Amino acid sequence: MDKMKVVSSRLARGAFLAVGVPYVIVIVTNLVRGWPCSQEGEDRFKRALQPNRVLKVTYALAEQLSLAKWLPLYIRWTSFYKTASNVVKDIPYGRHGNVLDLWMPELMKDRRHIDCTFPNQSSRGSNGRPIIVFVYGGAWGSGDKNMYSLLAQQIIEHLGAAVIIPNYSTYPKGTVPEMVEDLHDTLAFIQSQEFCQLAPGANQQEVILFGHSAGAHLCALSSIDLAEGKAAALSVTPSGASVTADRKDHEGLAADNSQHCSHEGMSTLAGNSEYASALLSSVRGVVGLGGVYHIMDHYHHESWRGVEDLSPMWQAMGGMDQFDVFSPVERLRKMTPDQLKSLPPFYLIHGTKDSVVPPSASEKFATVLSDQEVDVTLKMIVEGGHAELIIDAMDSSRKFHDAVINALTEMRNSILKCD
Repeated sequence: MDKMKVVSSRLARGAFLAVGVPYVIVIVTNLVRGWPCSQEGEDRFKRALQPNRVLKVTYALAEQLSLAKWLPLYIRWTSFYKTASNVVKDIPYGRHGNVLDLWMPELMKDRRHIDCTFPNQSSRGSNGRPIIVFVYGGAWGSGDKNMYSLLAQQIIEHLGAAVIIPNYSTYPKGTVPEMVEDLHDTLAFIQSQEFCQLAPGANQQEVILFGHSAGAHLCALSSIDLAEGKAAALSVTPSGASVTADRKDHEGLAADNSQHCSHEGMSTLAGNSEYASALLSSVRGVVGLGGVYHIMDHYHHESWRGVEDLSPMWQAMGGMDQFDVFSPVERLRKMTPDQLKSLPPFYLIHGTKDSVVPPSASEKFATVLSDQEVDVTLKMIVEGGHAELIIDAMDSSRKFHDAVINALTEMRNSILKCD
């Protein structure tokens, strides 16, 4: 009898661990998120507590525990960001109250110089360092520029570029249209007098958009919007926000460089189409790492993982009926030949073991770009995962560092015609 009690007790504990714990995890998660439901007409509570969904969500959340292995790197980038001397932090820009960081190779001790011969130099402005705008991922609902200081330094050291990392209006602060406006406003900031004074030697007409995951989607979508003439010009140039001590120091160092600026008063251009064309003319290429390019396809992938309701994606898009509107793949198919010709080259990078955004996302986008005769290069990194590729790019000792940096260097050489 005692033996039966022991067996029964163990079975009860096992049943609780196998069933009770996953349900507790999912209930708490949904309570925190407000029981979201992407499918209209369905009972959100029944949907969230379906046994199959509970198991999938529990597994997906358990996968997040693997992020603990990057704790030492987190400590490093936090410390580096606090002490870095070649960055101007928290520069206000755009119309949504966001800020960006500007990393400048000119302030590095070795003052490395990248020697490029740019095509049509007489019409594109003086030779200078390219500018890479990095747009982080986070499922359109999270992320922060402060996390990518080590990545900025790697780009500076290996690509010889100035780096801009903007914070943008992630959900719920904004939806995708506001996020795209933030990227357009970042491009407008690069053409401003303020940028030229802060970053002497940077070529304002040699900009590369580089995004990871949701950031790659936004880079692609913002470029397509510009090619279609869709960009609302800033009515005023933001200038009243507070300035950090670092920014004041750099303004003093660069104040005498204004005569070299090539800005054209971006906020005063007459029409949206003219404004969009002016912004797009500075973009020499778009780089997407582990990007999402077809929203409905990605929704189906999130459904397979059981996380489609918890993901901010459908809310950031404004609902499922807007998925095609914000899908670069679908938008490309509707563009005119002239619009397609105005698009910059695309360079897509994806890991073959990416389970968060499947490799087929970049493969499909590359196929559509090629079919529409847009310049595209697809680089697959064998065994690479999703977060691993962008994290490893920050540290030269990590497994995929060289693969990602070499791909970015190849991209730079191809887009900017460097030796």
